[in-house]
Amino acid sequence: MKITFNNKTVEVKQHPEDKTLYCLNDVFKASGAAENKKPSKFTRNKARDKFVPCFTKGKNLTYANEKTVYKYAAWIDDDFYDAVFDCFKAAANGQSLEASLIANTVAIPEALIAETKKVELRMKELVANAAVNGLINMKGHEVSNFSKLAQRATAGYASKELTGGRSTFMSHLVASDHKAALSAYKATLELMVMLMLAGVYDYHVIASALKVETSKNKEVFELAVAA
Repeated sequence: MKITFNNKTVEVKQHPEDKTLYCLNDVFKASGAAENKKPSKFTRNKARDKFVPCFTKGKNLTYANEKTVYKYAAWIDDDFYDAVFDCFKAAANGQSLEASLIANTVAIPEALIAETKKVELRMKELVANAAVNGLINMKGHEVSNFSKLAQRATAGYASKELTGGRSTFMSHLVASDHKAALSAYKATLELMVMLMLAGVYDYHVIASALKVETSKNKEVFELAVAA
């Protein structure tokens, strides 16, 4: 499980012998809190003994069950508790990307949203025009296929996989307040536009430039990744 808070993502280890226990040291690292919020400080407070279950320790690491992780997160900070709770639930539902996007507290500037919309529209226009002129032939799915490519290059998921069809990819990033992901999406779209303006419309070549492997670009993809 990964916790993202204040633009920092930390993977939380599970106990090697009991997967129901999570490393509080990793949770503390994700919080970015001061030393007085370390797990050792949390466990030493005798007033807390009534609701803190047994801990398993090993190699200077402290593990606890999910319920105690929530209590520890709340003890650190209310906003951090919300981030931990939402990430646990998203991970439990198999929404790994959703978990990594939750609880980013940096608001997205309106200018970035507008600029991303503009370059997204430009990419779709270029693809649509190329299809009309016979430069791309995907049987009417040209725009959707290239849009999904941009989404996969950015996050590893297409919009429908990420949101279950409830919203567009960009709307989801904006709703999640994930500035870094939106910036990455904008950069991906800009690269696609640049390649198309240079006359490159081959889907598999563009995919390799974005470091997305397809069934027909394996050799080119390996060269791109190596670079």
